[in-house]
Amino acid sequence: MKLFSLPRLVSRDNYLQLLFVFAAFALMAITSFLFIGRILQSRLSSEANAMLFSAESNVRAGLSEAETTLLNSYYIVQSMIERNAKSEEIIEYLALTNEWLRKRDQGLMIYDGIFAYINGEFYDSIGLKAASSDYIPQTRPWYQTGIRSGKSVAFTVPYMDWRNGNTVMSAVRNIDLKNGDMVGIIVLIIKIDWLTEYVDSLALASGGYGMLLSQNLTFMTYPDKTFIGRQLRDLGGDYRDIARKLRSGKEMSAVRIKNSNGSSAIVFFKRIFNNWYIGITTPLSRFYYDLYDSVRILIVLGLVLALSLCVILLRLAIAKAKAVEKSLSLERALLKTMAELVECRDDITGGHIDRTQRGMKILLDEIRKAGIYQEITKDWDIDLITQSSQLHDIGKISIEDRILKKPGRLTEDEFNEMKKHTTFGEQIIIKIESMTKENEFLQYAKILTVSHHEKWDGTGYPKGLKENEIPLLGRIMAIADVYDALVSVRSYKNAFTHEEAVKIMVENKGKQFDPNLIDIFLAVADKFKKALGG
Repeated sequence: MKLFSLPRLVSRDNYLQLLFVFAAFALMAITSFLFIGRILQSRLSSEANAMLFSAESNVRAGLSEAETTLLNSYYIVQSMIERNAKSEEIIEYLALTNEWLRKRDQGLMIYDGIFAYINGEFYDSIGLKAASSDYIPQTRPWYQTGIRSGKSVAFTVPYMDWRNGNTVMSAVRNIDLKNGDMVGIIVLIIKIDWLTEYVDSLALASGGYGMLLSQNLTFMTYPDKTFIGRQLRDLGGDYRDIARKLRSGKEMSAVRIKNSNGSSAIVFFKRIFNNWYIGITTPLSRFYYDLYDSVRILIVLGLVLALSLCVILLRLAIAKAKAVEKSLSLERALLKTMAELVECRDDITGGHIDRTQRGMKILLDEIRKAGIYQEITKDWDIDLITQSSQLHDIGKISIEDRILKKPGRLTEDEFNEMKKHTTFGEQIIIKIESMTKENEFLQYAKILTVSHHEKWDGTGYPKGLKENEIPLLGRIMAIADVYDALVSVRSYKNAFTHEEAVKIMVENKGKQFDPNLIDIFLAVADKFKKALGG
């Protein structure tokens, strides 16, 4: 029988190391998740800010081009009005300008025409059909924006072109004479296809998009064209709170929101030079996809590393366990040999070691089964205690042969000398302990050696301990030792029968033996008879 189970030895000595490895791995995974998350969020913010800055520059360039184009025509038309040019001359100029705008192949913006509204009359060069009674200038966005713009160029929000139903926007400027009178409005119609495509393409990740809003948070571009001309708050969800904060002048950068459809996103808004707003929306799932993808790679690498380290630790542990087992086996073999040498010297008690070992095993198993003394026995290694019980009489090696081998009953002086085998045994084991790394086996053996002749009523030796002062191991060993002595032949007596021995043991319940342990003994008395040959 192996003294130790190898898997048990490995797990007992190394499970904390393995636990530490996986705990370190788990900590690494959590730390990596948080660290990479911060890196990705920082990268996302950096890319968003760069994209918003670039978008503002492009929008500024496009609007500046439109403003310059409009102002060139504004000054010419203003000059023509100052010199009282005929309306036909002004319309002809505007028509020529329209032709030039349509033919040009350079520039950011695409224009759909230019016209003027002067002193209540249309200078129509693009076919607005001003004579139509359904067309009321004062209701059109270009007129309303122009009236509010003062003496600067202003841009309308996108609106529907009266001619073809297309969505357009306009650059407008009031026509002021040198005397300060405002005589009309000049309007440059801008196709917003380029602006829409460009802003819509402002995506940091797949599924993302951009948006452009006027100073009053009206959509100028948005992927869902039905929202053009509507308010940001109309998107619902957290956008209502975003709109409120933008109106109050707060920055909205890397804000996590929930859309009206329940999906989550990260949004960035920038107020640009003309008080418009450019927004970028990135689905949260795409942000976390990159995060999870990175963490998955780290987890796989970490698992491979952790498992590799565990394999190395287990191999080292197994190698160490084998070496320890080999060393322990050798030590146990030497100790068993010593015990057998003692038994060889004591011809009278031949076979006593093996029989008491079997008795101890029976008692220990029944004690654990019965559940008594649980607080004391819960951490006991029964196999180890059984093995160590072979040394309970090792002290007899220090007893003189004349006493140990005496065929008759011992005198009082001889018996007093024989009693010393308990303390001699304790001293021998203490000496062995000082020369070996092993502790548990020898600690059990030391207790068994010095206390197995103590008695419940305090009349035993060597210390005269009583009741629970006596170590439980010693009280158990006493039952196995005495039973075997009773059913064995001695020079001074014949062997008792099993029944006689049991009777004697019961008579000494509460005197020599622990009453609870005698009850245990009675429960397994038949096993004792079979195992010890009583």
